[in-house]
Amino acid sequence: MNIPEKGQLKLADGQILDIYSPKKECFTLDNIAIGLAHNSRFHGQTTTMISVLWHSLKVHEECVRRGLPEWMCYQGLMHDAPEAFLQDISKMLKGDVYYRNGPAPVRDPMMNNPDVWSREQLEGHYWNLICDKYGIEREFAAEVKEVDAYMGMMEYEYHYGEGPTHFDSIVAEVPAGMGVAVSDTFFQASIFKNLVTKYEKLK
Repeated sequence: MNIPEKGQLKLADGQILDIYSPKKECFTLDNIAIGLAHNSRFHGQTTTMISVLWHSLKVHEECVRRGLPEWMCYQGLMHDAPEAFLQDISKMLKGDVYYRNGPAPVRDPMMNNPDVWSREQLEGHYWNLICDKYGIEREFAAEVKEVDAYMGMMEYEYHYGEGPTHFDSIVAEVPAGMGVAVSDTFFQASIFKNLVTKYEKLK
């Protein structure tokens, strides 16, 4: 049996991911789609489960609606791909999360020990590898950041009682097939993979 060791993660396709030395081969579309679809926003503390994959589709949808260039729409679609392997963490915690790969203490104020990774460092490393594999611009466009923040705010307001009754109504003119229910993770994954394949052909 192929059982992962400490510092490793077994993926849906059976591969073993070395968390601190990941290989691009592990970042398959299926692994990304499954990881994001089973990963809940807001630590799961909502009345209705919103997956990170659903959020990614909504960010992409809004990028398209605003008429952003294709490369930005592609970036918006994939912006949370590292979370398929590292999980979604609240912005309130990200700056305080460290990962230890060796005997060094988890908290290292100087952040100059190669055995200690901050969340931002590890997520950034994954992002760069995924960008290189799928032909995505590494540097986030300000427009994509704005859309991500906007959709996050809408999700937050809806789930904590301050937003519209139906979240799908936030984004006008939902394209055919994109008004997918938040619970339909299989359909979400299918849409996601089809979109990535389309953008890859445009490289």
